[in-house]
This record gives sequence, structure tokens and C-alpha cells, in this order.
Amino acid sequence: MKILLLLPDGVGVRNFIYTDFVDLALSRGNDLSVWADENVLNLISRAGIEKHYLPREKSTTSLIEIRRKAWSKGLLKWQAKHFNNHVYLRYIFHNRKTSFKSLGKAIIEGFILLANKDRKNLNKIRNKYLEDCKRIPYYKKCLDQIKIIRPDIVFCTHQRSSRAIAPLLAAQSIGIRTACFIYSWDNLPKANLYIKADNYFVWSHHMKEEILLYYPELDSANIFITGTPQFVPYFDSSKKVSRNEFAKKYCLPLERKWICFSGDDITTSPHDQFYLKDLAEAVQQWNSTHVEKLHIVFRRCPTDFSSRYDDIINEYYEIMTEVRPAWNALSNAVGWDKIVPEEKDIQLLVNTVLQCEFVVNVGSTMAHDFSLYNKPCIYIKYNIDQKKSLWSAISIYENIHFQTMHDLEPVIWIESKSLWLDKIHYALYESEDVVTDCKKWHERVVLYPLEEANGRILQTLENLTK
Repeated sequence: MKILLLLPDGVGVRNFIYTDFVDLALSRGNDLSVWADENVLNLISRAGIEKHYLPREKSTTSLIEIRRKAWSKGLLKWQAKHFNNHVYLRYIFHNRKTSFKSLGKAIIEGFILLANKDRKNLNKIRNKYLEDCKRIPYYKKCLDQIKIIRPDIVFCTHQRSSRAIAPLLAAQSIGIRTACFIYSWDNLPKANLYIKADNYFVWSHHMKEEILLYYPELDSANIFITGTPQFVPYFDSSKKVSRNEFAKKYCLPLERKWICFSGDDITTSPHDQFYLKDLAEAVQQWNSTHVEKLHIVFRRCPTDFSSRYDDIINEYYEIMTEVRPAWNALSNAVGWDKIVPEEKDIQLLVNTVLQCEFVVNVGSTMAHDFSLYNKPCIYIKYNIDQKKSLWSAISIYENIHFQTMHDLEPVIWIESKSLWLDKIHYALYESEDVVTDCKKWHERVVLYPLEEANGRILQTLENLTK
């Protein structure tokens, strides 16, 4: 089988290039090539795979983007009404730019939605922006490329990227089968299935139910439950190093217990720097009264290149070490499609989880990562006093994907700054039941065995091309 792996962002690189996917594909006798932007491919050095550069042309236009955003916003409003749940409206991105150009786009978007409020007409908007994608030079060059490459199947690693829309449409136009991997467990309620593929791969039975709920026009027979490569590296013993080696490499104090604070991006979690400071103050207080000392290992979000943590890191350098993710920015812009990881980041992340006692964050998937090594997670659930901010660390847990934990206690909740010492003690010494529930939660959102995900993905791809 000749597989063309379409990589529209850095997460796809992490999941499919830096796991055992490539080696498995080749060992099964498949021909594997990669299709991505030049600046992405130049950062990938992996034997056995042929590289194809996506055209440099812009993958979209202003009108396409207006229609795409109108469809997404309209679908979220429809979901909010249809399911009687206002939470869907929180996923609507509000452009805060006030230029005449942005105002004009908003007006056009509004007019499109006025006439297309029901589900049938919303699908027409989606079909329209997909057709528009076929009329731009980017599509025509993708079509020229795919005619030369002639794979048996094009497999896209992300359903949200505008760079991937035209390549899949081009493949479909000449009868080449396409498949798309749903990037994350929290994505489907957010109306971001921008890509049209013949088949979709999801993490779990729960996600299959979700995709058919939000997109009833899809055929259940074309939705495949495969799991995700995201957690595969945790089962690779070659990625693990000793505590001594990890400490030496990142200048961590061996005599202390390490706890991890994992940050999110500025948009998703804009107050992370204040929570990091709260944790640092608590650790400082803990160390002053306990024989067993603690040290914070701070891992920021790979997309966060801001200076918002600098003062805190400098102030608390005696009890905190930043271990930066090994991701490279492709431009000055911020976003998962603008950064690419180095392979060494896989090892860094695995050992951060392996060597730290627990993790602290605001609603991060890292709770699942730590549960794989029987480590608990503290979810922050109190607000910082920021008068001008509408963001809330309390309300985010109302988001749709958190409903999967409904009858479990899979994390340690901290609902007040005054509770840090109690929650730290609980995480260190009393968290067995929490970890057990977190594993149960994880089994709801990801198909087990986790380490067999790439094998299932490849088997499905092979079956689709028979």
C-alpha cells in the first residue's frame, strides 16, 4: 500500500513521525511518503520516507475564510439551541480587531448566517467553501502533485487545518481514497471539522458517537475507532532515562521531590502565570515546614513563547526550574500549525511524567498522561481577581468534553488559593482512588490497549485500500 501522510501541523509530526508509526508502516511492507509545508519537512530527518512539499501558494482566501467561519459559528449556535446547552457558544471565536476590513468581514459573515440558520442550509455553506477551495491556485497545484504521487490513500493527521482542505479534495477528484484523524478528544463539539474526507479515525467509542451526533450526514461505516498515537511513547522503554540522568541534564535538585506545572496557551488559559505563582508560594511554605522538600518543574505550552512567566521564574528560581518543550517556531505567528517539535521532546515529556510526583494545571489532557504512570493531577478551579477578564477557571469545566468524567473523581480539585498545602499533601500521599478514577476516565475517551494505536490505524488504512 502506498500511503501519503498529510501533515498540516506540528502535532501530526509528533504523533506520526516520532512514534512507531513510520517503522510499523515500513515493516508491514507499505510505501510511506509525507506531504507537508517545506519548513516543516526541513525539520524532519527520518529514513525510509519520501518527502513531498505542499505548494507555497495561499491555501485560502478571505471569502473562503468568511464562509468557513460563518459555517462554524452557525453550527455552534445550532448546537446550542438543538441541545439546549449554552456551552457551545463559548467555542465561538470573537475577533477583537476593530479595523474596517475586519468589520466588513463580520458584516458579510452575519448576512450569510441570516439566511442559513437551519442545519440543511448550514451544510450548504460548508459545501460552498469547499467548492471555493477548488477554484484557487493552491488546489490546482495540489491536484498536479497528487496526480504524480498517485498514492493508494491520503491520510491527514488533523481535521482543522485550512492547509489540508484542498489536498484532500484534489485526491478525491481523481478517485484516491482519503482519511482524516481527529486530532484531539475535545475537538468534535467545537464545530471544527473543516476537512471533508471519505473516512474519519477517532479515539474511542465515545468520540464515534460524538461525530455522528454532530454530523449525522456521515455514515457510521466510515468512522473507525483506532485510538491515538499520542500516548504510545509512554510504553517505549528506550525513551526513559534514570532520575539521576534527568536531573543532571536539566539541573534539578536530586534531594527534592519534583512536581510538574504544565501551562496552556494564552488564549485557553490566560491566567496560568498567576497560578504558577500561587503554587510557588505554596511550595515555598511547604519547604519551610516539611523535611521532605519539593521542587517545581515548569513545562509551558509549546505554542507559548511569551514572557508572561519570566518574573515568576526569576523570583522563585530556588524552588522552580523551567524545562522548555523542544518545539521550533516556524514564524512569528502563534499556533499549533506554526510550530514543529524536535524528536527529543518526546523523551523530555515522557521523563517529565515519569520523574514528577504529580501534575498541576487548568483542565489539561496532561491528567491522562500522568495517570499512565499512576500519578495524580490537580485541576485548578478558582479565579484570579482580574477585573477586566471575562475568562473563568471555574466555568471551563462545564465544557462538553469534561462531561465524560460525570460519575468519577479523576482529579484533585483545588477551589481556593488557601487549599494548596492540603491538596499537595493529598496528591503526594492519598491519591490512589483519584488515580484509579482517572484511568477509568481515560478508558472512556481513548481505546485500549494504548500502545497498539498505530497498528490499528495502519490495519484500517490497509483494509480501506483492499
